[in-house]
Amino acid sequence: MSDVLAQAVVRIRADGSQLGPDIKRDAGKAAKDAGPPAGRDFGRSFSDAASRTLAASRPKLDLDIARAREKIQSLEDQARKLDAAKIRVDADVVAARKKLATLRDDIEGAAKGKQVKLDADITAARAKIQQIETDLRRVAETKKPQIDLNILKAEDKIRDLQSKLKAATGDAKIRVDAEVAAASAKLKDMERQRAALDGDAIQIKADADTASARAKLTDLERQRASLDGDAVRIQVDAETARARAELDALEAKARRLDGNAVRMRVDAETGAARAKLAELERQINGVGKGGGALGAVTSG
Repeated sequence: MSDVLAQAVVRIRADGSQLGPDIKRDAGKAAKDAGPPAGRDFGRSFSDAASRTLAASRPKLDLDIARAREKIQSLEDQARKLDAAKIRVDADVVAARKKLATLRDDIEGAAKGKQVKLDADITAARAKIQQIETDLRRVAETKKPQIDLNILKAEDKIRDLQSKLKAATGDAKIRVDAEVAAASAKLKDMERQRAALDGDAIQIKADADTASARAKLTDLERQRASLDGDAVRIQVDAETARARAELDALEAKARRLDGNAVRMRVDAETGAARAKLAELERQINGVGKGGGALGAVTSG
């Protein structure tokens, strides 16, 4: 009986209730009714049983309290992470709205700047091609008179040599014949040079010399065309659609964090864990006070 009563008293104290006058009165009455010797035995047995029960309950309550505090800490960490995520998303939303608001002006401004530079580069490329062609024609026109004169001189020389050749005999004829052949070869070379200075030949050379410059000009003109009104409008529409989609996604994420089911669950679990901790602390305080109450019972 003493064991059962002692455990009941400890549980009552752990539950936070006071030792009622009825329990104290009945326990004392039971001790008196049993007689002084039996009462003392009952009291000692009751006290021993109560001490054992207290000793067994205190470590478990301490462990439960430690676990409750650890859970609260974990839940509070989760709440802080959710708050930090909300701050980051809100900042991203502000940045996305600002980007969307200035996107058209930014793209059109950048396109305008590129247009100006490309126009200058295109003008320079065309001027370079024109300069190459002009230089080639100028050189040709400069060389033509001299080559024409040299051709005339070579032709006169050949005619003179051919006249000498008719009257020459023996070794002299051989020598003059060799001179005629050399002069004829030189004349052919000059005629080739002269032909290279004609209009069509100069154009062919100009096209070859300006091939890389023309390729660069074509690329510049292609880039410039991509910055015309329709092309820029298409780019603006595409970039705006992309930025709007990003903003919509961020705003949806921000709304989820505002009424986040996870955050609500964390807050609810944190509240429940704190309530449980308070209950455990109240219980352990009740156990701590139980020793004094038990002494009052046994001395009743």
